[in-house]
Amino acid sequence: MYNIQCKRLVDQLAFGLSLQQAEAIVARAYGRESYDSTHDAFGPGIPGLQAIRTPAEILQLERPQQMVEFMRMALNLSLPGPAPVNRQIAPKNLVAAMYNFSNFDSLVAYVQSDPIDPNDDKPETLVKFRNRYGYSANSQVIMGRGYAGHTLVIQPDAVTASRFIDQEAVLNKLDGLQAVIVRTRKDGDSFLNRYTRNLLVMRHAPTEDLSSMILGERPKDACLTVSIVPAQRYTLEQIVAPHVAALAKGSPSGRSIILDGLDIADDPVSFEAGLRLASNQGINVVLITPVVKEYQWQLFQTRLIFGFDQQMAATSNMEVNRAIVQAAPYVGLQGGKMQYLYHSEDTGTRYGAIPLIPDEEPRAPVLKRIFGRPARA
Repeated sequence: MYNIQCKRLVDQLAFGLSLQQAEAIVARAYGRESYDSTHDAFGPGIPGLQAIRTPAEILQLERPQQMVEFMRMALNLSLPGPAPVNRQIAPKNLVAAMYNFSNFDSLVAYVQSDPIDPNDDKPETLVKFRNRYGYSANSQVIMGRGYAGHTLVIQPDAVTASRFIDQEAVLNKLDGLQAVIVRTRKDGDSFLNRYTRNLLVMRHAPTEDLSSMILGERPKDACLTVSIVPAQRYTLEQIVAPHVAALAKGSPSGRSIILDGLDIADDPVSFEAGLRLASNQGINVVLITPVVKEYQWQLFQTRLIFGFDQQMAATSNMEVNRAIVQAAPYVGLQGGKMQYLYHSEDTGTRYGAIPLIPDEEPRAPVLKRIFGRPARA
């Protein structure tokens, strides 16, 4: 492959390169002193230059990861120290030619032509998303597709927290899922009602018969329920148990209960019991909380930090303290995007951002729009 890259450089007549000059460029791009295209052999590495994967390995990577390697090759060609070999040709164009692109813009277009939809329902797409970005998509950690490790969402802004959840419920493909959003606000369904019809709204206390009522009223194709319960303090177990049967039915791809704005009792025993009940049924518990509580942190495999109390004292958990420090300069609403820190045991810290859907005035009722006063000519 390296000798083919040499030939491509020579064939670019605009470069005006000889074979020996092309060999020197290929060698430098891969961080080596020399390259012999006849024997397909490199000389020793150059100290201070970056080691580059083989072309075969690069082409197996996700396209954004390929771009990282291309940029590192261009950096090797432009770093001061060793005598320059690029003959005043832009290093990025040399790298593009080596990989059979007419120019660097074509290379960029190739990389950008492979987007990933994080709201997709295909398992292979979600695996591809995780491999590319290093963390799981919200369709998994929030909506529960193939995931039941529980997610802790730390967001002191209650309005923005609810908007985040509503957006995920609207944007994600929910086929094969069952998700219940539990709230106490009487208007807890208002945003969702404007954007989706695939919705059941229940207004009932979390009693033993709640699941039966949900199953009795839930349309056959509905995957999302907003359960509006009275505003009072609950244990986690008291909230999870009445929804279990409704979540377990019609959810071959996953199930999630999202607790948004609830007053959950600060009782570690009942809290763990509620998570254990959910785990036994493959239910992903998403808890939206304005503050970090140490005993809760370790019980959730995934934590999303959208904000926190700037005056909070350091905890005795070093991992919590470290995550808060890492989040401090980044989280919050910036430029219409909700910035957040993603943290889990297996991925460590990652940073993400989600565009905030602009709020709209509620549309007039259908009958009023149909039978209302005609518009003036």
